[in-house]
Order: sequence, then structure tokens, then C-alpha cells
Amino acid sequence: MHSINNVDLLSLDVEGNELAILEGCSLEKGHIKNILVETSDYKTINDYLINSGYFLIKKLSGHDYLYSLKNPLKIPKKFWKLTKTSTQSYVMCAFSC
Repeated sequence: MHSINNVDLLSLDVEGNELAILEGCSLEKGHIKNILVETSDYKTINDYLINSGYFLIKKLSGHDYLYSLKNPLKIPKKFWKLTKTSTQSYVMCAFSC
């Protein structure tokens, strides 16, 4: 049996089943650093993720949202940068002063 201890990015495109999948992910354990979710039910998903310790980094398109754990490295938000690396790829990086 395989055991996954940490996930850098979880990408969900599950046609309306986002909440059920997120509820099964044990988000309270903090093993998933970033979540990219496509949803038409933004309010429900946003409320759930905020209550689970995540925050919205950016709305990427009409239904795509990128969330991250609440600043686990304690890096001030003014030092964050979200960089588009290709048509649909983004990288979040923290840079030094």
C-alpha cells in the first residue's frame, strides 16, 4: 500500500463534485499545500477552504481558483509573486528583500 505524506498541488476538475472530494481529503492535516479548483459554486467551495485553513491566491479564469495554506512559512504577502509561466501554468514564489 502506498502512502502520500505531502501534496504540493491538488488540481480538481470534477464537474460539481468538488465539495465531496475536498471533504474526503482530510485538509485539517495540512498535507496539501496548494489547491487549484474549477467550480461553478465559488461561495460554497471558498467558505469550505477558508474554514479549512486555506486562502485564495488568485482567480485564474471564470471558474478556476488557486488556494494555498495560510502562509506556512510566515512570508509577508508583500513578498509574494504569482508568475504565469505558460498558457495555464502559474508559479507562486516568495522572493527576498
